Amino acid sequence: MGIYYLHGTGFNPTGPKNSDFVALNTVISNIRLGGDFSLRINPQLFFLSVDENSGTYINSSFTFSKDEFPISFQTFFNQKIKSQVAGDDLVWNMSLLYTFKNTYAKK
Repeated sequence: MGIYYLHGTGFNPTGPKNSDFVALNTVISNIRLGGDFSLRINPQLFFLSVDENSGTYINSSFTFSKDEFPISFQTFFNQKIKSQVAGDDLVWNMSLLYTFKNTYAKK
């Protein structure tokens, strides 16, 4: 579980001047789905403030993988709960991941 805080100050005259990001997140890993398949969930609840606009959001990634197989499938979504910050209510994507499993040893 983690708590994050980020503050940004803009120097560009046409961009945001101040932004704040506060997030609470966790990882739920190795959820067995049967056989060699597992699921990892990374939920996050966050507050975003950009100048005078602010909002709360929830997002998560879901990663489906098979033991000893280098390719996994991940989907991610970001859902606006309540916000005045410009942007879509729901943003999502899907990814195909490849894991490089190399073992390095000091000689």
